[in-house]
Parts: sequence; C-alpha cells; structure tokens
Amino acid sequence: LRERLLQMRCATIHVNNFVSYPDPLAMLQLVRQLMQSNQSQLALYLHDFHPACPSYTLINADGKYCGIPDAQTCRTCLKTNKAVFPSFVTLKEIIPWREAWNELLQAATTIVAFSESTVDIFQRAFPANDWRDKVILQPHVIDVTRYPKLKPQIHAPLKVAVIGHINF
Repeated sequence: LRERLLQMRCATIHVNNFVSYPDPLAMLQLVRQLMQSNQSQLALYLHDFHPACPSYTLINADGKYCGIPDAQTCRTCLKTNKAVFPSFVTLKEIIPWREAWNELLQAATTIVAFSESTVDIFQRAFPANDWRDKVILQPHVIDVTRYPKLKPQIHAPLKVAVIGHINF
C-alpha cells in the first residue's frame, strides 16, 4: 500500500484521524513522505484530540476528562489507561507522541478546527503558537429544518438510541 500511495499524485492530503490504526505514528511518517514525494499540501482536521493523546476523548485512567495535564501526569496515565483505543497504541510515552504530531501540525497547510475550545485544548498540548495561524475555525452546522418534528406517542414504549461509542 505504501508503494502505491507514494506513486499517486495528489495536490492535497486530507487527514481526519488515525484513532484505530495499529501504528498511528507510522501513518504520520507516511503522510510526511507522501507530502514530500508529491509536493502535496496537508489539510488536518481536528475532529477529536488524538494528536494530543492516544486517549482521543481525553478520558484518563480514572475514567474522567483530563483537560491536558502536565507531561508526568500524562505519562503515568498512559501506562495504566484501559480505554478502548489506547490499547491499539504501543507507545506509552506522551512526549514522543506529541513531538510526532507536532511535526504534522507544523507541516500542515491548513488545520480545520470545529470549535474554539478545540483550539484552546490543542494549545495546551502544543504550546508553540506557530501552528495557530493555519487554523480555520469551521463550526459544525446542523440544519434542523431538514428534519420533521417528532410526535411523541405517550402510550408507546420509550425507545432510546445511542449514536457513537460508549466505553464507560
């Protein structure tokens, strides 16, 4: 696959995430190689916090939101965190993880964030400001007028649906 990708010509590489990849850092290297061999631009989308931490929802080993603490706290957490996707990642050191992702942030032509709070969280993980000028803030917009109003059936059984992944 690597050889095929290196032969392809693409003007822009779009990276959404590498959450469930067996070796996300190898994918970062591949993206950098593709950029170099094709002279491609890179659009990086901040859908989650995976670049900041293998626990992409920032849920710590205690099952609580961590908010990007100091590196030592992160190091301790990664060694004991049993959340689903960190188990795919063999690297349990936050400094090399963030250094690799920081290189991709630096290489990106465009960084798309969907909220200002996401940018603030990334700022804590990647304090150098040299990537912020690449950020395009593009909030998700949901057109609620497209969906019909539901009429609740008071006497029918209640049905609850969960969209996404629940691991706690």
